[in-house]
Amino acid sequence: MQSIDISVIQKHLFLGSEKSIQNIQKLKELEIKRVLSVEKYHEKLEEFKNHQDILHMIIEINDMETENLLSHIESALNFIENGLKKNENVLVHCQAGTSRSPAIVVGYFMKTYNLEFKDANEIVASVRPSVQINQGFISQLELFYKMGFNFNGNSIWHKEYRMKNYLNLHKEKESINTNQLENDEKQKSQEINEKSIEKTEIQIDPKEYVHFRCKLCRQILFTEDNLVEHETGYNAKNFNEKKKSETKMFCSSYFIEPMDWIKNTSQINGKISCLKCGTKIGSFNWSGSQCSCGVWVSPSFRIPKTKVDRIDPKNQLIK
Repeated sequence: MQSIDISVIQKHLFLGSEKSIQNIQKLKELEIKRVLSVEKYHEKLEEFKNHQDILHMIIEINDMETENLLSHIESALNFIENGLKKNENVLVHCQAGTSRSPAIVVGYFMKTYNLEFKDANEIVASVRPSVQINQGFISQLELFYKMGFNFNGNSIWHKEYRMKNYLNLHKEKESINTNQLENDEKQKSQEINEKSIEKTEIQIDPKEYVHFRCKLCRQILFTEDNLVEHETGYNAKNFNEKKKSETKMFCSSYFIEPMDWIKNTSQINGKISCLKCGTKIGSFNWSGSQCSCGVWVSPSFRIPKTKVDRIDPKNQLIK
């Protein structure tokens, strides 16, 4: 078994490297029924098309800290869980079997047994000592735990996840725009990517939520659920001493999720205007901006508190 680099993590669940899939006959001897490849598609994976008795799934990501592992985690875990429920042997592999595929298997242990990353990683690494998951994947798996292993919610962790996704989508859009050579193609890609950033729609029942409205025209703009919170003063160490001394431990602005009424978000930065009266009420910057408390918020959709009124569910002004 060592010759093909496969580790038995638990009954029916196997973890390996590229070598583990190079001997189809050996996989049949091990009664492997499902193979999850966590790597970019290449010719060696083509063989599985000719083996109908092995169900094959590919998750195309690189072993880079900036890769979005969580965008694939649900489909990967469903693939594994569906096999294990049928007592099928499942093999998860990547090129070296040290980072990408272990990240998926660790995610499986975390969700199945409600474990934090450290504990789940120790279980997998105790069987396969070469495991060395990259820091970007570790941070995402830790966030996965904090979100309760689901992506629907309004906790600070869910908002952090959504904001990271917004930022990733914008970076993808920027890359496409940079590589377009013809003006008409540039315009087309800009329109497509403007739609690809799934911004938050206004769905407000003023009787249920604390909400925020334009100070000038009283148009409701967002609710407390759309606020992106941060710990006051956290990360202030990232700025030089002069900036630290100049900042106040007070947040003079609200930071919100991207809303569907904010215009020109295909640009790297711009102003935020009231959707009704058009008055400038704030600004956005996909690279981020510094709060008055010293925290760097990225991406930044920032509205000064002086520009909006905070209203309680009884329609009373909160001072």
